[in-house]
Amino acid sequence: MIIINERKYVEDILLSNQKPDKVGIRKLIMYVAKYYYPDWGKLSTAQYVQNIFDRLAKFKLNPIYFQEFQYFNYTKNLCNKLKKGKISPELRDVKEVVLSEPEIKLIQSASNEKEQKVLFALYVLGKIFNTNGWINYPTSDIFQLASVTMKKWDREDMIGNMRKQGLLTYSKSTKNSVIKIELMDGDPEFIVNDFKKLGNQYISVYKTGWIMCKNCGKLVKKHGKNQKYCKKCSKIIEKEKQVVYNHRSYEKLKNSRIFENPANPCNSNV
Repeated sequence: MIIINERKYVEDILLSNQKPDKVGIRKLIMYVAKYYYPDWGKLSTAQYVQNIFDRLAKFKLNPIYFQEFQYFNYTKNLCNKLKKGKISPELRDVKEVVLSEPEIKLIQSASNEKEQKVLFALYVLGKIFNTNGWINYPTSDIFQLASVTMKKWDREDMIGNMRKQGLLTYSKSTKNSVIKIELMDGDPEFIVNDFKKLGNQYISVYKTGWIMCKNCGKLVKKHGKNQKYCKKCSKIIEKEKQVVYNHRSYEKLKNSRIFENPANPCNSNV
């Protein structure tokens, strides 16, 4: 799972007091320690650790998997490293990413739309993580972000084909391919401020006659000048608007009848 805006992600976890299945205990401790660092970082290490465990208690974690003593040393070392500046307390909070004109031209040179969508997602990730173009995530996560559904071996074949085209390079590890793209300077061409369904965003801009539904992110053919939603979402939104309109009309009618009927007890000054 690729988490782009860590701060928003952590805030949602803390608000719900529910640990996501894909987040381990140590990662949860890391998130809590970093999020509250501005308030707790100046405390003693012992108090910092205790505050973290007190906050974790609100999650009501299963005691089979979590006991404080099991994670005490880890939490203590983490707090010390945060306090000494050996680990950055910052949670990633990305507002926008700008892709340059040369980068977009390279993306457009890919042989088909699926490759372009994946390459676009890779360039966005390369800008976000600022690791000289290296992206170390499973292809399943990358393709999901790019709105491209393919089986594992098909994904690997596509990455290999893009390598042959000179669009990227990669080094094979024991778990997944570590991909590298070449970041290029140039005039701004594409500003990304929504990091969901990146591939669909790209297609909606560069493929005439297509839009990305502003509600669900689905890529659909454009049938109207001001169309913003797919057919399914359009019906849902229109229904919601009608409910609001009916409610307002009812309130307006009710208030007007009360005003017109002086015998109504609600209009009595007594």
